[in-house]
Formats: sequence, structure tokens, C-alpha cells
Amino acid sequence: MYPILFEFGNYTIYTYGFVMVCAFIVCITLVLKSFPKDLLSYFDIYNFCLITLASLLIGNKLIAFFMIGDFSFQSFTAIFKLWEKGNLGTYPSLLFAISLILLYCKLRSIPILRTLDFLLPYAVLGIAIQRTFGCLSAGCCHGSPTDMPWGISFPEVSMAGRTFPDIPIHPTQIYYGLSTLGVYYLLIFFEQRLKTMPGAMTALAMIGLSSTYFMVTFFRGDIKNTVWQLTNSQFISLAVFVLSVCVLIYVKYRFTPHK
Repeated sequence: MYPILFEFGNYTIYTYGFVMVCAFIVCITLVLKSFPKDLLSYFDIYNFCLITLASLLIGNKLIAFFMIGDFSFQSFTAIFKLWEKGNLGTYPSLLFAISLILLYCKLRSIPILRTLDFLLPYAVLGIAIQRTFGCLSAGCCHGSPTDMPWGISFPEVSMAGRTFPDIPIHPTQIYYGLSTLGVYYLLIFFEQRLKTMPGAMTALAMIGLSSTYFMVTFFRGDIKNTVWQLTNSQFISLAVFVLSVCVLIYVKYRFTPHK
């Protein structure tokens, strides 16, 4: 676990940010190689890149700005301090990006569901890479103490090490990463089967992400339960899961031939 990748003079390169850049490059490369040219153009892909970057850099902080309700000028300008990390996680950034893509598709008169069906598997892959390597290296999103043989002790320079020094904890970053990678391969497996049902891939992706996040969060050691032993993030995951299941049922019914 190495939160700092290397230092160059007065500059510090953090592993979390480096992995995020690598995940972004991998996903954009795959998108450029396979995007449907009858649906999207290079101009659209370029704008999706900008939307993704904006979501990663300011999405979390912008959501927190409205949730906290501190509308002072100082709080607003803090959103654009790109060198400071936000205080929310990966999935709020994803939802923020999806919202911007929906708006973009509406303005450009691009089929929304087909666009999301194409883009979301790559977003899921990016999350899997970031969780497995970025979060693990930084020691964020860490687990609670465990006696399991795969428990990991983090160095004190990391967030997890400061919270649980020399104590084996659940590697929830790996749990998140591997389960999300499983969702990615599930989407690839069903890609051709769901191609005739616009919206099905999107719903399936959100079902997979919300359910895996909900389950893994029970092993977290850095967030507190709120109501009924569930966290705020788990309630959001439940809402996303239920909504996505309803969308999947509706899409399947709509595009299935009826006698």
C-alpha cells in the first residue's frame, strides 16, 4: 500500500490519482476502438471525455456543496480547487456523470438509452480498476478489523493505517474491485442478448453496481451506520437497485414480442 507513488522536487504524485488517470486512458481507448459510428461521432466522444473529467474532478464536491447547504463564496470556490479531493465516493461521481450525459444527449438529440448502454460497461471497468488499485494503494474506503487470513494491515501513512494501526482489516477495496469487475464481465456476456432492448444494459449495470456496493459496505470500517444498521450510501444503493429493477422489467416487457 503506497499512497505516494513518487516525489519529484516539490511535486508529489499520489497513487490514487495516477491510477485514476490510467483507468481513464484504458476506458477511453476501448471506447474509441468500439464506439458505434451510426450513433455517436468523435465530437461526442470528445465531449464525453470532458464530462467524465468534470465528474471526477468536481462532481463529488459539487454534490457535497448542495447537500451540506453551505452556499458561501468560500465553499463555492473550493469546488474548483482541483488539487483537493472531494469528500464523497466513486458512485456519486458516476451518477453525476450520467446526469450530464443525459442532458448532453437531450441537447444533441442522441438516443439516450443506446448511448448509456454503450458507455456504462466501460465506466464499470474504470471503477473496478480504480477501486482495486487506487483505493487500495491510498488506504481509503477501508474495511473493519477481521480475523480472516486475507486481512491486510495498512501502513500508518495511509488513512486505513491511521484508523487501525497494525490491525488486519477487510480489504474492502479489493471486494469492491473484484465484484465490480464481475459486473463488467456480466455486462459483456449479456451484451449481444440485450442489444435489441435499449436501456436493459444500463439497468443491469446499475443493478450490479448498487447491489455489490450495498453488500460490501457492511464490511467498511470508515463509515457509520445510521438507521436499521444501514448507511446513507446503502439507502441510496437500495433506491438505485429498486429503480433499476423496475426499469429492467419495463424494458423487457416493452421489447418482448407479445402474441
